Amino acid sequence: MDKKQLADLKKTHTPEQIAVIKYFDPLPSPIIKFVVIGFIAGAILGTILGSAISKDAGDIIGLILGIAGAVGGFYLNKKMSIGGMSDADYDAFVQSQISKLKEKALSTLGVDEDQVKEIEPAHFGGYKFDSRSKKQANGKYVSSHWKDAWLFFSDTQIYIYVYDFHLDKDSKNENTQEFFYKDVTSLSTTTESSKTKVLVPVGCMKPPELKEQSLDVTEFRLIVPGDNITVPMENTNENTNKVQAMKQKLREKKS
Repeated sequence: MDKKQLADLKKTHTPEQIAVIKYFDPLPSPIIKFVVIGFIAGAILGTILGSAISKDAGDIIGLILGIAGAVGGFYLNKKMSIGGMSDADYDAFVQSQISKLKEKALSTLGVDEDQVKEIEPAHFGGYKFDSRSKKQANGKYVSSHWKDAWLFFSDTQIYIYVYDFHLDKDSKNENTQEFFYKDVTSLSTTTESSKTKVLVPVGCMKPPELKEQSLDVTEFRLIVPGDNITVPMENTNENTNKVQAMKQKLREKKS
């Protein structure tokens, strides 16, 4: 992304969406310029301050502050190249978008939580790797597309709320469905490997590069006649236990 593209985005996107785009598609910033300017500025300042003591002290302090300035220039470049959003910032931003979806799900479905306590509600969600994607410094893969689902269980029915949205543009899809237990054909989890292009770190002195990666993606799947609901999910013991509880309840209701 160049500066002209950024200027065009400001006409059609919110500041939050632009920050996400810059996180995945950073503005190029010449690192050498920042490092050299930092070194020169630090060296000049150190020489001036040190000369008040002696010439040798000026040279030593100038060198020390020059190196400090170069390091500062490096980190300034790094900060600017990712648009000011770190991996932790992005994770927190995503969580802020999905943290209130349970209340939104109950409201949209028109049910009270006391009415859907047959078993604990199930929550699944994850990134869809069909849009801007990136490998974080800790090895975690993220994207600008998230799909989320809440499932609630009454004595006779399953209530499902699905919210599919992009963080880098105004694109979202909200869907609610209700099924009787007897109408559910199956529910399961699947893990499949798929190839996608991901922004990958290649070194502290180089900008990230777009590379094709093979990612294992786990999904929750619920099948009813004429419909197939799939949602990304983390492959954790907690989620596995949720699915097992749902299967057990389904067997009880169908027996």
